[in-house]
Amino acid sequence: MFPAEFPENYDPANHTDEENTRLAYNAYLKKFLRCVKGIDDNLGRLFKHLEDAGQLDNTVIIYTGDQGFMLGEHDYQDKRWMYEESQRMPFLVRYPKTIKAGQRLDSIIENVDYGPTMLDFAGAETPGNVQGDSFKSLLETGEEPEGWKQEAYYRYW
Repeated sequence: MFPAEFPENYDPANHTDEENTRLAYNAYLKKFLRCVKGIDDNLGRLFKHLEDAGQLDNTVIIYTGDQGFMLGEHDYQDKRWMYEESQRMPFLVRYPKTIKAGQRLDSIIENVDYGPTMLDFAGAETPGNVQGDSFKSLLETGEEPEGWKQEAYYRYW
């Protein structure tokens, strides 16, 4: 019922609603930050391995995650509400051979576009029955291809 960080004898009845909210939020945030640190540490290990192997600049690195998360924005936690914080996803690509470092793009890409993009980087054809479109050229030029999507559909549950 309550996060593991709460004392074993914790009783919410002995605290105000504000104290319970603060304690729950802090426990939630602590877990979130532990997860982020774990990802950061392991990406560092991966990058070091690729660098030691002489393959860091010869490897397309794509990192993404689940849709965004609210950490108190709009007085919400989680990702269930249709605000920008819930819709945006972490998405990083590193490939210095063709992608300029430090770009920030606001184009709409969707999960169905990942496969075609990875196939495009690998020089493979995307099968005709695969949904989505490659955004490799978007990453390389910073410009949306002609006819690129301008809307996205959001649904939770």
